[in-house]
Amino acid sequence: MKRTPALLAAVLMLVALAACGSDEPTQEPAESAPATPAPATSEPYYGDADGDGVIAGANNDGLLPGFEGQGGLVMSMAENETVERDVLGGSWDDPAQRWEILDDAINEWTPTNNPYPTLPSHPQRIVGWATLTLDAVNLDEAHEYAGHAQIHVDVTALALAPT
Repeated sequence: MKRTPALLAAVLMLVALAACGSDEPTQEPAESAPATPAPATSEPYYGDADGDGVIAGANNDGLLPGFEGQGGLVMSMAENETVERDVLGGSWDDPAQRWEILDDAINEWTPTNNPYPTLPSHPQRIVGWATLTLDAVNLDEAHEYAGHAQIHVDVTALALAPT
């Protein structure tokens, strides 16, 4: 299945911004700028979040820990039972293994085999559904997959909302 890391990273960044209550507008690319494919990266789902044309890799602005355990906005909230259950979906002591679980689910997905409900965290499910949305062959299919992603965005945002 084709990956579009920059767009997947954008989905997770939107979840993080929504959950943290940021009022900053999202940066829209210039209309006249030609679309360029994101450079390949060995890290999972990293993209050009700041729009400068460079994939910088892991940073502390992501919602979940990076492949090698880098930061993650939610790690400071891991003591919260709801965040631990719904956002982290358990321990991230081995982040590479957690990303591998997601990658396996994405590769195994077919219309008759949906492994996403078995993914441990809602953000992982968001990335799975976002991948399908980006790879959809028509607008109806993209809308359906995006709707599934939205359900998990909402659960994640509620788990991260201040009480």
